[in-house]
Amino acid sequence: MENQENLLLDVDEFEIPSKDVEEILNSKRNHVLYLFLLEGIANIAPMLMISRISDENVVKNLSLKTQIDDIKSYVKENISVFGLKGRSHYFRNEVCLGEIIHYLYIIRGITGDPFEPFICVSLKDNVYTCIAYANTKEFIVISSNGTDLISSVLQKASQKGMYSLYRYVDLINSCIECKFP
Repeated sequence: MENQENLLLDVDEFEIPSKDVEEILNSKRNHVLYLFLLEGIANIAPMLMISRISDENVVKNLSLKTQIDDIKSYVKENISVFGLKGRSHYFRNEVCLGEIIHYLYIIRGITGDPFEPFICVSLKDNVYTCIAYANTKEFIVISSNGTDLISSVLQKASQKGMYSLYRYVDLINSCIECKFP
């Protein structure tokens, strides 16, 4: 009996993190809501994009088909980058209006924001457009006929004092060594 009392005293000396049931349930609920938000954003992203076009006649009877061609994961020094290559076809009345090829690279699990830091390079009619995003205050959009977009993004981010964006783009670039056709 005396040994059991000593054991109980030893256990009481440790600091046990205090989380009550309500806190645990709230954290799980918030995580589920966060995942639901991400899924919802992913599902409605094309409609959000199209809704930004102000001319109703441009978007009327417009349909969008996106096909994922390749998926890769890149891991370097505890940084995980997820890469997607895909193409989008735009149709009106079943007539294809064009194709855009997308290369999306995203750092997953690094922030709690709905949008994680990413680089998306799109190619349409021999023109590359790069969207580099760190957060709602630090993002850059660059278009070019050349393929040296990443160094252009890094240079512009440095000039504008966008240090988070510079860091994330540099991390993604070091993981995948960006090369576009």
